[in-house]
Amino acid sequence: MKDNNEIMKKLHHAQVINEIIGSKWGILILRELHFNQKMGFNELLKSLPSISSRTLSLQIKKFSKLSMIEKKVLDTSPIHVEYKLTEKGKEFTETFYNLIQWSLKWNF
Repeated sequence: MKDNNEIMKKLHHAQVINEIIGSKWGILILRELHFNQKMGFNELLKSLPSISSRTLSLQIKKFSKLSMIEKKVLDTSPIHVEYKLTEKGKEFTETFYNLIQWSLKWNF
């Protein structure tokens, strides 16, 4: 039974990774935050021209829940919200870019 539980845990992790990589916008949102450090919602929206605000909002919530994006509400008038990658998000983007380098090396 333990072996079966371990397999299920590994499959869950693979599903989470596939959800991040396989989503149309996930990698692009993480890329924007990786290169721009901090961005407001509208900045992200403008940097990804064909994404809807609803989709962006859902993706941000997903990545926040996964602790990959941090939301900071600034005490300004009007209120401004900034998003940035957490350490987990930074490590993921670095790992993903290593995968890209590997694919380029092997002509994928």
